[in-house]
Amino acid sequence: MRIYQFQGRPTDAQNALQELIVRAPDDANLHLQVAVTFVAQNDLKSAREELETSLRLGPGNPDAFDKLGAVLLRMGLTQDALARFEKCRLIAPDFDHPVINAALAYTRTGEPDKARQVLTEFFARHPENARVREALEKKVR
Repeated sequence: MRIYQFQGRPTDAQNALQELIVRAPDDANLHLQVAVTFVAQNDLKSAREELETSLRLGPGNPDAFDKLGAVLLRMGLTQDALARFEKCRLIAPDFDHPVINAALAYTRTGEPDKARQVLTEFFARHPENARVREALEKKVR
């Protein structure tokens, strides 16, 4: 499936993954991967549904929480997205994606100080993280 994604063929990847889901409908990772193909096709509603299914089946997956938050953010559901990013930050405090995404969401809600705080707290624990450093530098300016 990943080869299809690398080749820019998300529909083929989606079809192959959905065939696997028929055989293993309770595999949270398969639903997560199908969601990624829907995002690549800009089908955010279907991506959201698959991510919610993935989280129902595997409620502790930080990647699924982060991806769901990103989808919700793209859908304009900023508060819902923030809730997912914050949940992800709780279950995976060393994962930088939800930190950066939460900062973006806080900026969109008119809370730049909160965005800076989230980035600063993470960076204090992980000063080697280049992505968070870059995001922090952009927020400070």
